[in-house]
Amino acid sequence: MRKNNRHLPVSQSFELSGIAYILAFLIGVLAFLLFGESLFGVKPDPFWIALLMGLSVSAIAFWVWGEIRNTDKDDKND
Repeated sequence: MRKNNRHLPVSQSFELSGIAYILAFLIGVLAFLLFGESLFGVKPDPFWIALLMGLSVSAIAFWVWGEIRNTDKDDKND
């Protein structure tokens, strides 16, 4: 359920969805796997890197699709 932030100024009405936190975690783990060998001496399996890249891209696509869909619904309600 979306919060009603119409009483707030435009600069204060930004809201992070749950997918943003999931994306931050996935991108952080992906960065660790990509740069882990040079920093920590850990050599990851390429399967995990490919898996996390796929999950990150699909999560971004799903988030963008949801934002576009919600924007269209908000425009129709006004």
